[in-house]
Amino acid sequence: MQKTINRWIRSLLPLLMLAATLSGASASFAPKRVLAQDAPPTLEPTAQLFDPGVIPIPPFVPGDVLVGVRGDVVASVSNWGQTGGANEGQVVGQAEATMPDAVLPWSDLGVTAVEPLDLRTGEVSAASGDALAGYKLTVPAGTEWGVIENLLTHTEVVFAEPNWLAQVAVTPSVQAAAEAPFSVADTLYSEQWYLQRIGMGRAWSVALAEADGGLDTIDVTVIDTGVDFNHPDFVNRLGAGKNYLSAIDTPMDDNGHGTHMSGLIAAAANNGGMVGTGWQVRINPLKALGASGVGGVNDIAEAIRDATDDGTHIINMSLTLDNDATVLRMAIDYAVAGGVLVIAAAGNQGHTGNPNVRYPAAYESVLAVGSTTYQDGRAYYSNRGPALDIMAPGGGSGNSILSTWTGDPSASCPSGSRQVNGGLYCLADGTSMATAVVSGVAALVWSLRPELDADEVRDILLESAAPITGSENEVGQGRVDAAAAIRLALPPQLELAQSTVSASSLQNGTPVIVSLPLENSSAEPVTWEIARTSEADWYDVLEPRQGEVSYGAPAAAQVVFTPTNVGAGAHLGQLQVTSTTRDGLKTIYTIDARLDVANQVRNNVHLLPWVGGRPVSYMWAEPAHTGRTSYAFTDDASIVVDLPFTMTVSGRSYTDLRVFTDGFVVASSSAFPANAPTHCLANQTWPAFAVYGWWSELSLSPESNLSTFQPTADSFVIEYVDMVSMGSSDANDRVSFQIVLYRNGAVELNYEQVPE
Repeated sequence: MQKTINRWIRSLLPLLMLAATLSGASASFAPKRVLAQDAPPTLEPTAQLFDPGVIPIPPFVPGDVLVGVRGDVVASVSNWGQTGGANEGQVVGQAEATMPDAVLPWSDLGVTAVEPLDLRTGEVSAASGDALAGYKLTVPAGTEWGVIENLLTHTEVVFAEPNWLAQVAVTPSVQAAAEAPFSVADTLYSEQWYLQRIGMGRAWSVALAEADGGLDTIDVTVIDTGVDFNHPDFVNRLGAGKNYLSAIDTPMDDNGHGTHMSGLIAAAANNGGMVGTGWQVRINPLKALGASGVGGVNDIAEAIRDATDDGTHIINMSLTLDNDATVLRMAIDYAVAGGVLVIAAAGNQGHTGNPNVRYPAAYESVLAVGSTTYQDGRAYYSNRGPALDIMAPGGGSGNSILSTWTGDPSASCPSGSRQVNGGLYCLADGTSMATAVVSGVAALVWSLRPELDADEVRDILLESAAPITGSENEVGQGRVDAAAAIRLALPPQLELAQSTVSASSLQNGTPVIVSLPLENSSAEPVTWEIARTSEADWYDVLEPRQGEVSYGAPAAAQVVFTPTNVGAGAHLGQLQVTSTTRDGLKTIYTIDARLDVANQVRNNVHLLPWVGGRPVSYMWAEPAHTGRTSYAFTDDASIVVDLPFTMTVSGRSYTDLRVFTDGFVVASSSAFPANAPTHCLANQTWPAFAVYGWWSELSLSPESNLSTFQPTADSFVIEYVDMVSMGSSDANDRVSFQIVLYRNGAVELNYEQVPE
């Protein structure tokens, strides 16, 4: 993108003005202060929002918003269908043709789908005199509260709320929960609406989890009016800085603007007033602008070079100049060549006759930031043009940006000044604020991926930006999306939910299809391909055998097991999954494939295989001084054995067992049905307590032995040695295992010898 350079104006005195100035007056070089917009007309509230400041917020379905609209408004819209709503699954473009944006601005809200919502109650709405028309809106995850708050500004909207999640009324088990808002205890956090707009909570959550809390500290240089070193939100967040206007003074802020920017980037989550977007940032405050918010390009250029030499990662310049200045341009070239990401404000003249992006944002190498409003649209004052790169919340129309402010008595807050927990805070609007928000998000990305360079961080911000209404000249690549940026910053990696796919079936049974879930925590997709590594015909992979997977778009490979023309027993194979990243990095994963096949020996005996076990070592039990008791037995027989102690299982007590020669035991000994089933499935009726040590019938060999003994005072062992598994085609396959029962109801199974 070629950025226009106004060479003809270089001879003018290059003074810079704060980009937060929103005055409607014509441009001049006179000092200007940050001004907030006039308050909007007071709107009568139509519904009560759930307070987003309450922690925790109950879980809701991500991306869903439920809306009720006055029926008389819907009926009055020309061309509105007879049913009073859009067809199910209708996309926004079609819904707009039925319900114009003049009534409900679906497209302006970022709605991607509209479905009817049945709101019949049997009564007519007392508020409107007509039944409500209901809609379920699909919006990008993370924007739900912004859409809801916007909808509630429309008088025709009776209610707008998330799609709350309900659960059964039982004691919950430990399981995955719906995504909840990130918890910050700072007093003013609930008023920082701009953080919600850009998905900041989700971004922090993912970044901190990925880094296990160990994010790198990123240095951000704020070239501005200085900073308030006494503000409690900056404890351990500030470098010494420098004052370029006075060599004998510190860079103490006597205007407020520099403190405001620093808070948006780096205010600590310390149970104080507010929190900045960057989370783990150290601010280098370089004071090159005076109390009036004006400074010369010579001081600014010197500050840029000093910051570069000091190794800063990011330079935030929430300031503007109407013309190209050689000294400034050369300093920025120096910083960019030194690996610094330079971020600057587009300017606030968008409502005047010269709304072009101002310098230094107009330079090609600088990330130029425009401003959005509470409604997530371009602020009327935000400059535009081909030099514009990205947008971020900057406030306006009565919904300003809250941030830290200086306590210097000579600095006056434009609007909404107040003191909270020992710190001063102020509301202000402008592309200055938007720039600082972007600088903080860039710092968070860099904190997570410190090995990235400035160009890579910039590309992540632009590629992950959320689309908003407007052309590229008006909104650049879109509005910064912190959550999407962090997802894109995560290294792409195929994640396999399991290392084995397995199935169980009777011989000659129907095919069994098993899914292998494939995931990727990063928004950057990886391609995957799966294939079997042998020509065995008892397993295969179904189409599709390849595809892409990224965050929010998982995939699954389908493996089919065919238990025909194979004998009973365990059949082992392998699958190979290959993942490839965008830059060509390949990773190969090996997945075990296992099919356990059991035969059906006779009627009323259903044999199913063992499906898993503990992947831990064990110790083969040996008798204590009490010795071993051996039993004489025959095929398909059972014997009664007294326990040496009372065994308690699920609150019931047992003192004896019935031991079957087919490898299982039941309690109590009196529980003996006419046809004893041999299986591994949970019993619904009989018996109350059983342990199945083997998964097919057993028969005797000359060396077979069945015995019991006590290895400890609290344990009892039933031992099967050299039994022949009838699930094996080879009579030489022998089975030796132990069933270990404990006084407290615990059970262990030890296997010393099993068929191949």
